[in-house]
Amino acid sequence: MSDLTPQLFAQRVVDLGLAQRRAVDQVINDVGVGEHDLKDMIKAMQRHGLVTTLQTDKILKGIGR
Repeated sequence: MSDLTPQLFAQRVVDLGLAQRRAVDQVINDVGVGEHDLKDMIKAMQRHGLVTTLQTDKILKGIGR
């Protein structure tokens, strides 16, 4: 998929202005502490409406918005 960690993906979403830090932190809390992978983070972000599939693909490819 990508070399991004779940945490870096979440930070990228904030850096690109796709979602506010508070909303991203809420998703991170929903995903939970412990072992979760990038796929889990992406699914949670999409489920909460923070990113679309197209935005996710661009982030994974290293493209801006």
